[in-house]
Amino acid sequence: MLAFCWQAEEISVRLADEGITLYYHNHHLEFAKRGSSTVLDIIRAEAPTMRLEIDVHWVQRGGKDPVRILQKYAGLVDLVHLKDYRIGDMPPAAFDARRSGDSAAFMQAFTGVVQFGEVGEGNLEWTEIITQAISSGAQYLLIEQDQQYGRDPFACLQTSRDNLVALGYEDLF
Repeated sequence: MLAFCWQAEEISVRLADEGITLYYHNHHLEFAKRGSSTVLDIIRAEAPTMRLEIDVHWVQRGGKDPVRILQKYAGLVDLVHLKDYRIGDMPPAAFDARRSGDSAAFMQAFTGVVQFGEVGEGNLEWTEIITQAISSGAQYLLIEQDQQYGRDPFACLQTSRDNLVALGYEDLF
């Protein structure tokens, strides 16, 4: 990991000399502990020139509070991915698998209920997140949804936009 950090820092410095900013986009793995630090803390310490692109869904999925992470890295975050964290329904087949003794199939369905959601369709607190993102210096708030589960991607984007407008964020568009 340290070799990656040092290489990223070297590249970040070279790009900065050309007027280009290098960003690190997090997922859930960056919130794993390494001693008293998280992987993201180590990346920041070893690659201080690199800026952050915080994805709030992956922060939540990594067991952290997106608002607190945005506070922690205030001044270092220019880009924030707005992506909701939805807990879907267990399919009836999962319970059939459980009854028939197929624990592996049941567990696969159980762990598979965590979904990428349209903004406002999951369990993240958007007013708090957006307020903190802006306070932390975010220049761009990007709507993102990694999977649409059979829905049209543009319909998902429209749902996210509509939900943000309903929350009072029409001025962001």
